[in-house]
Amino acid sequence: MQLPGYAHHYDDMAQAAEDYKVFLQDGNTNGWEGHEQDAADIDPTYEQQRNGGYEIMDAEDIQTALANPDFDSAWYNVSGFIEELKANVSLRTSNSGIRYIIDIHADRTITQNSSGKVVGTTEGMDAEESNRLDNLIDEFEEAHNDIVNGWEVQNHGGYTIRRKVLATLA
Repeated sequence: MQLPGYAHHYDDMAQAAEDYKVFLQDGNTNGWEGHEQDAADIDPTYEQQRNGGYEIMDAEDIQTALANPDFDSAWYNVSGFIEELKANVSLRTSNSGIRYIIDIHADRTITQNSSGKVVGTTEGMDAEESNRLDNLIDEFEEAHNDIVNGWEVQNHGGYTIRRKVLATLA
């Protein structure tokens, strides 16, 4: 990954996606550890890219990949990066046509039943409950929500849903 002031070869695509998500929030890599100059020096020619030696993705390519539910690459690390990024962020378009990359989390409110057993975790959620959560997130997208530490927060239907806009896209 090459970002302004930071380049790194990643073996762990989940970490690459997390670092990219952090970069989207403020566009700043100052103080990041792990810069590798050899990663910064990679500048493949058009011929090297065309022959499959490298796959280069800029911000627009990443946005396109996020929006494509069937995205796949011949490069496992590129596919893995996009898959991990999709697991952590969403690409949304507002009613006015503005596109955003958002970080959204939904946690079921943890409760205890009468015997004291903890119930209500999101693990083992069945399809019906998963669809219900998707509907709540859709409602959340349309609602005005409280802002807590930069996150929009809504408690609804037994869930705490948090959303933060990471980037506004051109």
